[in-house]
Amino acid sequence: MRHGLTHDALNGIFIFVEYNPRVGSIMAEDFWEVAKMLKPEYFNMVVLIATKMDQFKPGKSFPNRGSIEQEISTIFEDDHDVRQVLFSDESTCKDELFQGMYNAIQDKPSIQLEYSEVEFLQHFDLKAWKGREMHDLYRTKNLVQGLTSGFLEGLSDLEKHRNDYPEDEFQDCVFSAIQQSRNDLEELVMSPFEKRNRNQQMEFDDYASWIEMKKIVDESHSDVRNEAKRLLNINPDDTSNWRNALRRCQHCGEVWVKVEGCDGTTTCGLIPSEGDPYGEASYFSYVWSKAGEYYRPKKVSKRKRGRVVREKTQSEERKVGCGREIDWKNQAILPLSEVDALFNTQELQQFLNSFIVNTGFVSSKNKKEGDVPVFSELDSKGRDM
Repeated sequence: MRHGLTHDALNGIFIFVEYNPRVGSIMAEDFWEVAKMLKPEYFNMVVLIATKMDQFKPGKSFPNRGSIEQEISTIFEDDHDVRQVLFSDESTCKDELFQGMYNAIQDKPSIQLEYSEVEFLQHFDLKAWKGREMHDLYRTKNLVQGLTSGFLEGLSDLEKHRNDYPEDEFQDCVFSAIQQSRNDLEELVMSPFEKRNRNQQMEFDDYASWIEMKKIVDESHSDVRNEAKRLLNINPDDTSNWRNALRRCQHCGEVWVKVEGCDGTTTCGLIPSEGDPYGEASYFSYVWSKAGEYYRPKKVSKRKRGRVVREKTQSEERKVGCGREIDWKNQAILPLSEVDALFNTQELQQFLNSFIVNTGFVSSKNKKEGDVPVFSELDSKGRDM
């Protein structure tokens, strides 16, 4: 199906749906089972063909065929942005239907449909859920929906009380919601699913159900993340903003600079060959916890977690980071107050060269240095002249 949609440019996409008196429910559901493989921007290419219209029976609400056809057209335009609807019944000959289909798309421009690998997983079903799996899917979707709605309501409540937080802490609080949403989905949904199904998936070399479940989890996290992004001062996905290259690990609080690579999963630091408890070092963070049906943030003091042990490589010279997996795009952006402090440390000089071609960073650095007053000339006794 993906190959058929993307092989050549298309002028239109025809979707056939049988007439049913329950237009807004059954007909809409039948339509969506097919249309869900389309990205939202392609819906205006759809031409709906309502078949078996001879099954329509006049009544008080819709006394004639024209009234029900108008109702169907209105519902699909309002709910799905489908602006062209054709109708057919037993008396419709194939030549008449073909001519109607041709007329519906003849003036439409040709568009090449494209799907990235991520978009393909989002829009195409790879597995038909049946029997016990269907029950498992239903239960899991309810769990995911509960987690998502809990965080969304929590973010809404946080926004109402924004003035109660210092701005830097508010930003950290929003990032902690993004991070915890992902962690909860992994720990409460994906991990139990993998434990239940790992052996069967490996035995039959069938990972379609895992991919489908991952799609559900990713879509849920995306809903929370997109709402959280609305509350942030800086778009965490804007790669042109140098501030996004300075992030803090959610596990140990270590500050990192990304000089290359993607914004996905990575490891916090150079991992030492020996584990250690990080001494008594501690830092403040926000943790979201259930308050009834919804999540609320709470500020807590954390001790830096011990480093993860692995074999040390010859290229490693110092022990930094906690070694835990982090999703770079979800880590908190360093507040300006801490960035200012970095400008005054010798350690920053070690990676300034990495930013030498970044005009935004260089401009900010020059401005900061320009704000430092220049010493005046001194007389023979060392006093300002």
